[in-house]
Amino acid sequence: MESLAIAAAILVLITVAGGPISLLIAVLSKRISKKYSVFFTLLFGVPAVLVGIYLISLNIGIGGRLMGLFGLITSSVAIAKVITR
Repeated sequence: MESLAIAAAILVLITVAGGPISLLIAVLSKRISKKYSVFFTLLFGVPAVLVGIYLISLNIGIGGRLMGLFGLITSSVAIAKVITR
């Protein structure tokens, strides 16, 4: 049971932390070289999008779905910002 809780915590951490980190990197991309900002935004953003979609599609409580939605929205905005730049 302990390993299941650790796995759930890792999934939530990926989406809740990965989305804002990728958005922060996308916003601060003027201070960073373009190739590094794209690389790190995609590195943190794509897993956050995938895990966010996974959390939204699960049959869990509203809190888990909101966390997935938060990660999905923030990382999608970051990826769109980097791609359109």
